[in-house]
Amino acid sequence: MRVVSRLAIETLLRRLGWLGPEIRQALASVADKMPRYVEIGGCKFTLYYFLPHVLAWSRHLAHLRGKANVAALEIGSMEGASACWLLQNILTHSSCNLTCIDTFTLSGQSNALDIYEPGNLGAMRDLFEDNIRRVGRQQSVTIIAEPSQIALRRLPLSLYDFIYIDGSHMAIHVLQDAVLAWQSLKPGGVLTFDDFEWGEDEGLGRLCRPKPAIEAFLDIFSGRYELLDKGAQVTVLKICE
Repeated sequence: MRVVSRLAIETLLRRLGWLGPEIRQALASVADKMPRYVEIGGCKFTLYYFLPHVLAWSRHLAHLRGKANVAALEIGSMEGASACWLLQNILTHSSCNLTCIDTFTLSGQSNALDIYEPGNLGAMRDLFEDNIRRVGRQQSVTIIAEPSQIALRRLPLSLYDFIYIDGSHMAIHVLQDAVLAWQSLKPGGVLTFDDFEWGEDEGLGRLCRPKPAIEAFLDIFSGRYELLDKGAQVTVLKICE
């Protein structure tokens, strides 16, 4: 919470230009006494959204834990919270690999807090790469720093055992990601969507949220998957193409 409080104060200082110098100085002094990062599993994160999903992921991916030659793909990596968890808990064999697709620009997402200052988004990729180094698995990770709707078209068919979709939250992009990623998921592979309920309390338009795209995918691909979970995240097991 102290990290979030620091971010909240820094966001106010950037957004409220009318604040007087004495108030700004007082707020900045308070923020300076708060930690900038939370440390989890030997890694550093500005914000850590992944913790609520650990139990579900542990259950859905238990059959992959410690196996050789497991291939995983995540669309949307940010600072590497999910990537580091996968490397430390599921993709533990040295022959496993994780492909991370991210433009590291927060494109298609809305944030109440200014996590990164404009023009300093490179810091997000720097932190991601630093966290992968902290895990000691650089050789297991491939970074594709381009829009997922382009990158996914080049990936092999039926390659991945697990795919995580958490990139742009615009419905049109989520649906494109889902359809393209499905082709690269093995039969018997697991696909997880993040933020099924995201944005409903923020007044965002229907097509600016993942939910309509995920619901459309579940409807159109009905009979081709087994539904494992439907809540804050949606997880399916691929039965057939």
